[in-house]
Amino acid sequence: MDCHADKSARKDAVNHRLNILTTRKSAFTLAEVLITLVIIGIIAAVTVPTLMANHQKQETAAKLKKFYSTLSNAVRLAQIENSNFVKDSLIEYNRSGELSEEWWRENLGKYMPVTKTNKTYTRNGSNGASEDYSNVYALNDGSLIIRAMVYGDGVVALFYDTNGYKAPNWYGKDIFKFTMQQLDYAKEGQHWTTVCTGDYCHQSGNWWLLPPSCRYNASACPDYPGPCARYIQCNGWKL
Repeated sequence: MDCHADKSARKDAVNHRLNILTTRKSAFTLAEVLITLVIIGIIAAVTVPTLMANHQKQETAAKLKKFYSTLSNAVRLAQIENSNFVKDSLIEYNRSGELSEEWWRENLGKYMPVTKTNKTYTRNGSNGASEDYSNVYALNDGSLIIRAMVYGDGVVALFYDTNGYKAPNWYGKDIFKFTMQQLDYAKEGQHWTTVCTGDYCHQSGNWWLLPPSCRYNASACPDYPGPCARYIQCNGWKL
């Protein structure tokens, strides 16, 4: 009986030692855990900023596409009521030095609601330069029309910020240029307004000429709000 009990005790002791060795072998040491965490941190530091930047580009391009569609539809409907509304903007601009909230409300505002903000917008530029705009209009999604300029008779340029007052407020990064251009048909009294990305919709103001070609490439972004917007459109609304 004592011999049997002794063998059983020795067997239990051996099994206990084996369990300890197995447990020690399968567990990670502190050094191994730290090394693993460092590797994960390095991978995250490299990939996360790239993923965030790509997401931001996709969001910017999607907003540009949406704004282009919204603006085009608003122009199409507005010119049914007043086919000369773009050229009327020159009179409004010369009188007040800006396109007033009343002009927006009577023309595009019926189909593309905008609200004049009371907050000054600061556009950032190279070498620390900046420019303030006070005639700023907000859309329902928080994006902004920061500036509306009249380029002579029948051309209105809109500078559009995809993410509102948030940084960077920089041409070709979150500020892009769209153009409304009214063209007269050969038959007097008939007008047609088109919307495009870039500086001018038609060369030399002739309605029969095609819009500017897709001659811009990715080098237009950033810094050039018109060519950059045109490039993104030609690239299938991808940045």
